[in-house]
Amino acid sequence: MQCEGCGQGLHDVAVDWVLRQVHDLPPLRLWVSEHQVEEKRCPCCGVLNQATFPSEVNSVVQYGSGITGLMVYLMVGQLLPSMRVCDLLRDVVGCELSEETLYNAYPL
Repeated sequence: MQCEGCGQGLHDVAVDWVLRQVHDLPPLRLWVSEHQVEEKRCPCCGVLNQATFPSEVNSVVQYGSGITGLMVYLMVGQLLPSMRVCDLLRDVVGCELSEETLYNAYPL
C-alpha cells in the first residue's frame, strides 16, 4: 500500500483502524418444527400403542408461542385491527392466517 498523496510506501507504518457498524434484522420467516412419535400395533391383542408428543404440541398443526405472542402484541399492545395484523404477518413472515385464528390465540 502507498500514500495516495505522495506515493510513499506505507508497509512499515502502524495501522489505525476506522470502524463502521451496520445494525440490521435477520431475515424474518416462519420456522416450522415437525414432531414425530412412533406408533405400533400389538400383534397379540391389536392395541395401538403411541409415544407421547411434548406437552405443548397438542394439535396436528398449530402456532408456537413466538408467533402467537407477536399476534397478541400487535392486536393488544399496538391496537392494530385484526385484518392489518393478518396482512402484516403475511407480508413480513409469510404466515397466512385468518382473523379467527388471531382471536383464538387471545380471546378478547
